[in-house]
Amino acid sequence: MEKGEKEKQEESKFDEYRDMSIPLQGGGQIDITVNWNKEVTPSKYIKLKWDDKEGVVWRGDLHNIMLMLANLAQQKELIQKDFASVKSYDTILGIKAHRAVEVGEELKIACTIQYDPNGMREPKIFTTGKTPIKSQFEI
Repeated sequence: MEKGEKEKQEESKFDEYRDMSIPLQGGGQIDITVNWNKEVTPSKYIKLKWDDKEGVVWRGDLHNIMLMLANLAQQKELIQKDFASVKSYDTILGIKAHRAVEVGEELKIACTIQYDPNGMREPKIFTTGKTPIKSQFEI
């Protein structure tokens, strides 16, 4: 089996529809479903059903609960160990307000944008909250 085929098989396991049930101590069960439509694939949300109730939980929240309940050794196993390549660049965002500020007044905000070139993470914008000095950015 080629390396690409193996990765494709592992990826398809993560993307496919899955359904399982967990029995409860007092009787009954909780039904768990992942990847029930394209908007929640790959496993972004988990659907939980018990009795006549249904709820949807973000995968990150379940991971956080597991970290809270785990001992130190288990926490080390749960924490992601591989590093992603993240690129960042500093830029100035120019904004023209249409309300709550004088119309036409331009605001400049210094920020750092981090993004994953592989597209695995959403871009993040970090600002200092300080207005840049005009002489730094105007030519």
